[in-house]
Amino acid sequence: MENRQIAIEEGLSHLNEFLRTKGYQVVSLDHNTQQVAAIVVGGGHKDLLADQRIKIDAPVINAEGLTPEQVAMEIERFVRH
Repeated sequence: MENRQIAIEEGLSHLNEFLRTKGYQVVSLDHNTQQVAAIVVGGGHKDLLADQRIKIDAPVINAEGLTPEQVAMEIERFVRH
């Protein structure tokens, strides 16, 4: 079964409802990121990949400058492959 759980950074609440209408379960970035299909962050985020103690197996998508539709397309690109 396809994982439809997406973690989004605080401050990107405008994506919350849109991604839910696309069938995704949206959780906070504070949630256990080991179980998500993708992580969506904004442009002002701290560098998640710089902290070597954090293991992230999901793609991290930068939503800065993207429409909700473009963010969904990026998620689909990773989730489907």
